[in-house]
Amino acid sequence: MSTISIYASFPKKSLLPRNVALNDIASWSWLHCLTIPLETPNQYSRHPYKWLRFCIGSVVGAEGDLSTTTDPSDIVDYDAALPGESIHLFYHTTPQEKKRMFPLDPHIDMGRSDTVSKPEYDMVSIEGDAFVDQVENRDRFEGPTLAMSNKRCNDAVHIIPDTKGNEYIRLLTEGRSRDPDGADIIMDIESIRNGLLMNILCHVVFGRQIAILQTPNFAMNSADVDASAAPNEKRWTYHFFKESPDDMNPTNLPPGSELHMNRDCDPSMNPPAILLDAVYAALILRHFGTEELEDRSLAFAKDAFYPEGRGYLTEIGRHRAEQRRVRDKRLLLRYEAVEKVRKQIAQIRKERETQAGKPDRLDNTLLDLT
Repeated sequence: MSTISIYASFPKKSLLPRNVALNDIASWSWLHCLTIPLETPNQYSRHPYKWLRFCIGSVVGAEGDLSTTTDPSDIVDYDAALPGESIHLFYHTTPQEKKRMFPLDPHIDMGRSDTVSKPEYDMVSIEGDAFVDQVENRDRFEGPTLAMSNKRCNDAVHIIPDTKGNEYIRLLTEGRSRDPDGADIIMDIESIRNGLLMNILCHVVFGRQIAILQTPNFAMNSADVDASAAPNEKRWTYHFFKESPDDMNPTNLPPGSELHMNRDCDPSMNPPAILLDAVYAALILRHFGTEELEDRSLAFAKDAFYPEGRGYLTEIGRHRAEQRRVRDKRLLLRYEAVEKVRKQIAQIRKERETQAGKPDRLDNTLLDLT
């Protein structure tokens, strides 16, 4: 299989880039970060080199340029097509960007449930919860979203799991902030800006198989995703990454669809780009990251977030996780109901494979969840 191998420059010794001589080439070395199948980028962008640039930039937490060599002046043609054989790419960053490097924590999604059978670990949508009420009011169903028209099938989801706590999201957003006024820094894990409304099936695979690409970003504009979009138009695009051929799309929206954003609300109430980018990076790291990158990023995360050697779940996080285990049985029933529909969808797909020409009931089943 032909692949794309992407390398980025990391400090040889220190974990924190700011502690390294930024202009001293001898203090830095190339680390193999991502290995991506050659055909993958074309699924997510009209200009695959731009998508690759965004992926590696979001993972290492720094803006830079791609080259086919270690020469920083030999930048790729971002509008060109990929070659027909395996390639190596090098991600070059300026000294200023090296100083800003903030590699993604490989355990950023720890605390999120892995399967529908474990709702107690990540279920958050309980009536009367201020976070839930705020997210539901902001993300009301008015267009293509990851939510459904039936409110009982939706969850208010923490983009960064609430088990991480306030200190974690503060350090994460401070470390990756791109706003000169710090407007993208979040101090409270329960902030509405750390929330999205989505259906239960999306909730389970959020950050593992699905993510939202926000454009424009440092590497891509919206026309790179959709030729009909204005380049500078703010856009959220739904991306779905299969882990196996049998994985089902957890929503009725085709991958690549534009998602509705509530543009009528105060912009400061919407999630900042750095949070959506972090979740996208988590998905990229999960699917395409190398062991070398995971090891280096894990060491950085322990030093950046837990300098005293605390575990990845804080005491507050452990307490919240324990509370979830005993929450209302009603939540489990909702998951069981959706799992039943999920099985029905699988059966429908099986019928479609064997009975060509039959009406397509899949979308209606997803939309009519009750």
